[in-house]
Amino acid sequence: MNKPGLASYPGLAVPTLWILTIAFALAGPLLSVAPLGMAPLLIAAALLAYGVEGLKSGSWAKPTVLQIAIILALLIWSKISLIWSLNPGSGARKLLDLALIGGSLLAFCALAQRVNVEQRRRLALALAGGVVVGLVFLAIETLFDYPLYRAVMGN
Repeated sequence: MNKPGLASYPGLAVPTLWILTIAFALAGPLLSVAPLGMAPLLIAAALLAYGVEGLKSGSWAKPTVLQIAIILALLIWSKISLIWSLNPGSGARKLLDLALIGGSLLAFCALAQRVNVEQRRRLALALAGGVVVGLVFLAIETLFDYPLYRAVMGN
């Protein structure tokens, strides 16, 4: 039984590709000015892209068994570590966050199997462009005593 590889799949649906392109382009600037916004951005992008891809293509991408096993092992270890936690309530909330991030990572891994060569190039350019913009934002912030931060947060 042949498994379809990256080159044999026709690629992601156009709306899925746009969701990922926008998210990847926003990642760099967001990381430089509001790093706590990265997790919500990537979780939303992964879940939205996965849902759109499933609806548009008529089939749901599946992560590999190894990828699922790794995420499950991490979640199980995190749950076990709550036994000796000083603050189990806080740890349980963090475990829920970790499960959401793990689910999003699995969605990205499943979608990555469907990306064709041209789409990989486009997504890489979006991510590289976002990193450049993020570095420019970070340079402006550092060189000019954090004007964006002060504009948003005040003195």
